[in-house]
Amino acid sequence: MANCHPPKSLRKVMTVIRDLKTGIRTSESMWFKKKDQYIHLTYKAIFNKEGEFLGYWNMSKIFSISSNCQAR
Repeated sequence: MANCHPPKSLRKVMTVIRDLKTGIRTSESMWFKKKDQYIHLTYKAIFNKEGEFLGYWNMSKIFSISSNCQAR
């Protein structure tokens, strides 16, 4: 986990994962900006039929604003 996230965000990510494992929350989404890109992260808890935590699913979406786009 520590190798996948920048040190400044690791504490937040570990808190989200702890909350997913304990059932405090079943999902979490967040946005952040990195240079000229916007990144949307979603974490979703996965449980079996008995309610046991199996893991989590993480999806990243990266959005860039093209310099060719103009407001109309």
